[in-house]
Amino acid sequence: MSSSRPTRHIAIIGSGSAAFACAIKAAEGGARVSIIEGADVIGGCCVNVGCVPSKILIRA
Repeated sequence: MSSSRPTRHIAIIGSGSAAFACAIKAAEGGARVSIIEGADVIGGCCVNVGCVPSKILIRA
């Protein structure tokens, strides 16, 4: 009987900061990771317009 665990493939919906943190941890644990994003850009609201004020200042 083999003692190795099967490789897991994890699908993450969305590409915000929490999704990337989850993907990194899963990959470090040996999982294969796919990130699925419906928007035209990756990064989520926080990175692109929400929490990072520099993005708003650049557009002003």
